[in-house]
Amino acid sequence: MSMNLTIAVTQLFETETQRRLIDCAIAEFDRNRWYRTGELAEAIDKSRNSVTSVVHSSRGTVRPLVRFGIFEPKHEITQEPNIPHYRIADSEVVELLDSWDGYPLTDLFQYSGAQDLVSFFVLEGPDTEWSYNQIQQNSPIGYQACSKHMETLVDAGLVTEHETPRGSKYQLDTDSKLYGFLGQLNNAIMSYAEQYNDLGA
Repeated sequence: MSMNLTIAVTQLFETETQRRLIDCAIAEFDRNRWYRTGELAEAIDKSRNSVTSVVHSSRGTVRPLVRFGIFEPKHEITQEPNIPHYRIADSEVVELLDSWDGYPLTDLFQYSGAQDLVSFFVLEGPDTEWSYNQIQQNSPIGYQACSKHMETLVDAGLVTEHETPRGSKYQLDTDSKLYGFLGQLNNAIMSYAEQYNDLGA
């Protein structure tokens, strides 16, 4: 399954503010209610500016949690409202996240090093087993990031670990439930984002 994970899935969970808002959107927020930016900020104990940077979409600028189908604005994207309101989007992205009962995605993508490793394995595919040194030599990911975050990918079931005489090697598991789900989620994100392409945003 071919995925550009760096563009879609990884960016969806890129920051702590995004991850907290996604968790609340799926588990806590009223799907029928319109929320002001300040209310979203209060719900996740973050600053208004932090929330604005990931949801506020107007005048052709579409922030990630709107572009990728978590929230939808009450106003037209081309307008600048006095008091913007957002609600949970009626999207396949939200439906998929709501249905997922496997390893918590906000835990998987909690750190940038783990995000980079997920991208590396998915884009490289399942044909190669990788040591930490080989990953370091073939990507911008450092040895320390590998040693700190690889266990998360193994626990999540995205990669498998194999012991060799020269140490452990790691391989993408394309048969895993998580890999299949990330493919579906990635495709849904990219499909939803297409509606904003004509805005040049």
